[in-house]
Amino acid sequence: MNAPNEGDKPLQVRVVPRSDHQISRRFIDSDALKVMYRLHRNHHLAYLVGGGVRDILLGVKPKDFDVGTDATPSRIRRLFRNSRIIGRRFPIVHIYFQGGKLVEVSTFRRNTANGNDMDPKMRDDTWGDPSEDAWRRDLTINGLFYDISSFSVIDYVGGLEDLDSRVIRTIGDPYVRFREDPVRMIRAIRHAARTRFRVDQRTFDAICELCGLIRNCAPARVLEEFLRELRGGAAIRSLRMLRETGLLRLLAPGVDDYLSVVEAEDTDEVEQFWTRFEALDRVCREEEIPSNAVTLSLLLAMPVLKAIREVEGGSPRGGKPDIGRVVRDTLLPMLADLGASRRDTERCFHILLAGRRIRRALRDGRIPPGLQAKSYFPETWAYFRVVLESEGWAQERIAGMVRKPAGSRSRRSRRRRRRAKRRKAD
Repeated sequence: MNAPNEGDKPLQVRVVPRSDHQISRRFIDSDALKVMYRLHRNHHLAYLVGGGVRDILLGVKPKDFDVGTDATPSRIRRLFRNSRIIGRRFPIVHIYFQGGKLVEVSTFRRNTANGNDMDPKMRDDTWGDPSEDAWRRDLTINGLFYDISSFSVIDYVGGLEDLDSRVIRTIGDPYVRFREDPVRMIRAIRHAARTRFRVDQRTFDAICELCGLIRNCAPARVLEEFLRELRGGAAIRSLRMLRETGLLRLLAPGVDDYLSVVEAEDTDEVEQFWTRFEALDRVCREEEIPSNAVTLSLLLAMPVLKAIREVEGGSPRGGKPDIGRVVRDTLLPMLADLGASRRDTERCFHILLAGRRIRRALRDGRIPPGLQAKSYFPETWAYFRVVLESEGWAQERIAGMVRKPAGSRSRRSRRRRRRAKRRKAD
């Protein structure tokens, strides 16, 4: 069965029985199973949907387990007291469990009359059946369902064939789907980078031709998707594909300009840029996901450092440039292009400015306690750990930089202790 074109649904739904696929309930989160079983016991359809199905079929541990059902949000809310309805335009239900974990449950949606999901005039609170819901999704490999009642995999959109062929393809005509929601272009690249799949040629051509439409999307939403690219464990492949399609020029023009310059200069600096993202990919695969400010600092640090070197090299003998101003003047326009929040902008500034102090402290073998006490230090150190790892530092050596000597106290705590003794003597 070939992947469908817009308006040309497949003639047959492909249903794969349990004996013919590798999805097992032991691969599914226990709380997600509880949600599906309760929906099923109450006579509702309950499917594992989207990335969870895709990842298990690829032999990857899913990060999220989302559930689709024919139960309305109000009905789901009545079935689960530990739940909350989220969203106005299209409400979904978050069901909360111990440890801050949640399972997202969405009601099957119906295609809008004109197929335009982004038209605010269309009412999206109309529910549909599973086939309609599958056709609303972005990529064929994300349109697969796992039915808890029969343990079968259901494919309405040709996703199983594309998984076997290792192809990233939109559901329907990519020119139509990307015009409906340009953010889908970023998602297509992210999934291609993570899975190492090739992008279907028509899908790739559509991204290259329509990339300018990304300017029509809300900056905060675009930045969220871009940060997911960088923190997905395949940042290097994502960034290179974003450059190849022209999207990086629109998302982060300062970074695109920087890479063009250092590539033309043919220095080791460009290799250092990519080495940092190799380290970031390792951290994202093995440890906690870094914050927005840390991720943005890693993206923008090299252009900022280049600007500092140019200012220091052009300063008159004996003159001392204002490094803080150089950092701010270089950093802020790039963050504005990305649509970063005020908080993340200030955090990035402090991270990159404090990074110079940490670099000097490396010669002493330990970060000063005064710097460690700063509110921005945890994020600064999270950024610098990636930098040091990219430079070949061992984890033990990195950890030793912030370890305080046993029994040590800061100068302020010793002063307070002396004052307390003096008052007691009086």
